[in-house]
Amino acid sequence: MRLDVLKIKKRIAQKGVKTKCSHIASSLGVASLLCVIYDNFPDEIIILSEGHTCLAQYVILNEL
Repeated sequence: MRLDVLKIKKRIAQKGVKTKCSHIASSLGVASLLCVIYDNFPDEIIILSEGHTCLAQYVILNEL
């Protein structure tokens, strides 16, 4: 399954505004990278150490 980066970024923005998240820009910045990682390494465990970007990972995991 190929992740649609624009769809992911749109959902990050929507969820961030809805929940009044203060780190939307950080999540938008890392979304493309995470999409590539999850597309190319689907069976690997991915640990995201940047806590301010967890919204991006949550949206991607929800999509998968």
